[in-house]
Amino acid sequence: MTATAFETVVDKLMSNGAKVRTIGDGRASAQCPAHDDGNPSLSVTRIKGSVLLHCHGGCDTDSVLDALGLVKRDLFDDSRGARYDYADRSGTVLRTVSRTPDKVFRQSGDTKGQPTLYRLPQVLQAVAEGKVVYLVEGEKDVHALESIGLVATTAPMGATNFGKTDVTPLIGADVVAVVDKDAPGQKWAALVRDKLDGQAHSLTFVQAAVGKDAADHVAAGHDVADFIVLDLDQEATDRAKALFPALDWYALWADDTEEEWIHYPLLPARRSVSIYSAPKVGKSLLILEFAVAISRGETFLDFTPSRRVRVLYVDFENDPRGDVRSRLQAMGYGPDDLDHLDYLSFPTMAGLDSERGALELLEAVKAYRSEVVVVDTVSRAVDGEENSNDTWLQMYRHTGLALKRAGVAIIRLDHTGKIESKGTRGGSAKSGDVDAIWKLTRVTDDRFRLECTESRMEVTTKSLHLTRHTTPRLHHTVNTISAVTDFQAKVNALIALLDSNGIDAHANRDTVRDFASSRGTKAAGKVIQEVVKRRKDAAPAELLPEFTPSENDPESAELREEFTPSADTPKDPDLSTKHLNSRARVQESSPRNGTTELSSPTLKGDEGVHPAQASDKCECGKPISDLRQWNGKTNCIDCEAAS
Repeated sequence: MTATAFETVVDKLMSNGAKVRTIGDGRASAQCPAHDDGNPSLSVTRIKGSVLLHCHGGCDTDSVLDALGLVKRDLFDDSRGARYDYADRSGTVLRTVSRTPDKVFRQSGDTKGQPTLYRLPQVLQAVAEGKVVYLVEGEKDVHALESIGLVATTAPMGATNFGKTDVTPLIGADVVAVVDKDAPGQKWAALVRDKLDGQAHSLTFVQAAVGKDAADHVAAGHDVADFIVLDLDQEATDRAKALFPALDWYALWADDTEEEWIHYPLLPARRSVSIYSAPKVGKSLLILEFAVAISRGETFLDFTPSRRVRVLYVDFENDPRGDVRSRLQAMGYGPDDLDHLDYLSFPTMAGLDSERGALELLEAVKAYRSEVVVVDTVSRAVDGEENSNDTWLQMYRHTGLALKRAGVAIIRLDHTGKIESKGTRGGSAKSGDVDAIWKLTRVTDDRFRLECTESRMEVTTKSLHLTRHTTPRLHHTVNTISAVTDFQAKVNALIALLDSNGIDAHANRDTVRDFASSRGTKAAGKVIQEVVKRRKDAAPAELLPEFTPSENDPESAELREEFTPSADTPKDPDLSTKHLNSRARVQESSPRNGTTELSSPTLKGDEGVHPAQASDKCECGKPISDLRQWNGKTNCIDCEAAS
């Protein structure tokens, strides 16, 4: 006769020299072979078809088997595993569940009909006799409880399929449901309550005192009285609170930590920011410099970070050789300077508006230990339609929330729509989830304005006036308060364009507007008005041609008659202009009260030159780009604006 699994284990323990003590039929205690065990701490329990092992010292079953030279199939009476027959009320087998030693389950028989309860004839008899029926999640648990004299049952196909089982035999019964200590166990308990609450005479939920399930409870030597009674409603409440913890108001009020800024005012820690512009303005260039600066802890736009941060730049737009490398080289950086900047060029990750894309991005964030993510550009990082609000709602649901929970800040680069004044292109929900929106605008070729158009947090600096420098290296700086305003910069740029192309200094507004438009330059009316005024003011005054009355002009004859020289008038009057101011007098608007006053711009000639020819530098040392005569001094436009 073949030995049972219980007998095999006991024999192995004894042959290894362990002290073994038999405790009733099918139970024994022994020294655990997996650790130095002075007192017997291993419980061995026989159940139908297999044996249960439990080390009270903490050794797991695999460790005990290894120490004995056994394998998992040695835990079963049949080395192929266990066979569980599901019968109808008369005892006829309808369905069979086979379990391998590696816990693989297969079903045979009537697998299409409604499942019945396991050990149904025994259950019917127990209900008729008024005995308690124990409801568990698996057949192994049923046989474990039967080993201590209880009536137990389960349903086939796992815990999640209990709702499909015919439970009518339990109507009017006293039922104790043993809930596994895991998430599927919680779902199973909810199904049991839905099926039996109000149908069973009584329904009680318990859990094992030791281990995960009923088999672990019995293997550890515990009895029915040792089960822990559950308040399922309270369990659900506690579980919900654990999954969705509420804010602790007292802790929040006690925390006086100020907003942490990775870079002020562009990026707070753990926040989401959008920066957009028209195409080809240079937002990628600006943010690449920003990314390198914060990764190195260097000053950028007058802000110095308190520490270095790791930046993950996810680029769907720029060529790594033609764009990225050349820009970094122009900024003066090499590979040794970029150890905290991780750059993903055209990554193959799924759209960030999908669960898969979000998981892939988070895996990259975890792998590179990133604190900041840059997405360039965001419209190329999604699979959905850009104009659909669902695309951006899904991106926030999958990616935005995940990054916030992980405490990772993100900068999304974006483009304007067809109408630049209406913000970013795409659905209105696109900007709904970000904490701040910045707009980058080109003022001139090297001047830009960065404006915060929307902000969820307090940002006192809402506008930055930037200059892009190409020497001695490519970089951006913030213009100081005394710097030329955007308006002045636009005026200066248009004046330079007109002057370099030989456009007459007295050209009117229409001429200036048409020429600027022909060169692809858009200028507001106020800019054109100021340009025309400044060029005319700076131009030399045109002297009127000398008037010589005609002998045949009747009006001249009348004038001659009206102004006939008197007898006292000298015959040879002094017609020289030496006693007069040699400068022509023209009128100019007064900057003080708007009235007209006289000023005297120097004329071209032997005695004077046009102000722009007087010097190539202002008194402040700056190169002259636009000079005006003001209170007798020649200033550059910067000094004039400051004064």
